[in-house]
Amino acid sequence: MSIIKCPKCQHDISSMVRTCPHCATPIAGNLVRCEYCKTYTLYEYATCPTCGKPLPERPATEDEVTAGTTPPTPPTRKKKRLRKWGCLLRMVLFLLIAGAAGAGYYYWQQYSLRQKEEADFALLADVTNPQFYAQFLEEYPASPHADEVRRRMEQLQAEAKEWDEVLREKKRISLLRFQQQHPHSLHARECRDMIDSIDWDDAVNIWTVEAMQDYLANHPDGLFAAEASDMLNKISQARITPEERSVVRGIYNDFFTRGMARQDSACIAEVIPDTMIRFCATPAARPNQILSFTREKMRPDVIGVHYLIDPDMRMRRETLEDGTLGLAVDFNLEETVSCADASVSSFHTYRVTSLMNAERKIVQMNIRP
Repeated sequence: MSIIKCPKCQHDISSMVRTCPHCATPIAGNLVRCEYCKTYTLYEYATCPTCGKPLPERPATEDEVTAGTTPPTPPTRKKKRLRKWGCLLRMVLFLLIAGAAGAGYYYWQQYSLRQKEEADFALLADVTNPQFYAQFLEEYPASPHADEVRRRMEQLQAEAKEWDEVLREKKRISLLRFQQQHPHSLHARECRDMIDSIDWDDAVNIWTVEAMQDYLANHPDGLFAAEASDMLNKISQARITPEERSVVRGIYNDFFTRGMARQDSACIAEVIPDTMIRFCATPAARPNQILSFTREKMRPDVIGVHYLIDPDMRMRRETLEDGTLGLAVDFNLEETVSCADASVSSFHTYRVTSLMNAERKIVQMNIRP
């Protein structure tokens, strides 16, 4: 037995111990003596720690020879360096892959955000509400479209102020000007409907064929187009032509100048049905009852009675009691009762209102002062 220094902790130990009592390094079967400097060291070193000379390899034990195996060869410094570089390369490769994955995810995320931004910007093309533009700027403050969106938003806000002013005025000319300046406005439909309503009110107030035709020409698909068509038909039917006016005037002239003034019952019978529904206060009046209106004025000194119908004779279509369409006629009537003594001659003006049926027969008449 000899005393040696532990290759690890350099304490003196017996060469026969199995492990160092100081550092627990395996000693038995693990010591080798350098052939050059005679220093004891461990087989795990490829070179002597003292002189740097190569150390002999560890001999195989009987168990290892019997089993046909040899003890593992302690790794050389080159292998250690290769192992170290391998670990380093793997770490670098991992970092590169992780960096590439992170960069890819970042750029993919940025690309998705950019695509969403472009899609949201495209949607604004058909939007006229400034609130949506403000929302876009809030969500994408650094967008390359920010200036354009802001400019469009300001235009829409100015347009909204103009619309408020138009609503305060509610004039057709203001609505037309707004419609021309802002054809694609958020308020375009409301503006069109307001103009439509104003034009319809004007047409109804005028109540002529021309007014209804003008409305339909300006608003063929307007809110009141169907109603205007119905009104146009009614007005057309109710419209009295100059020829018809002339015929009606002639009938009333015959009634008064021939029938009443001359007391001609046959003439009266020609221009009324069998009986007049009402003549003044007389219901179901016959010709003789009608003639009494003038007959009562035929005193012995009366030379004659003359009637003159005012040229301003008003006529309109009117539905009669039997549901048929007739005419309502009213006019002023001048009556002159001539006497032998001119000083007692008299002159009266009456208001005549009457109804005429579709057969051009006078069916009702009232004569009042």
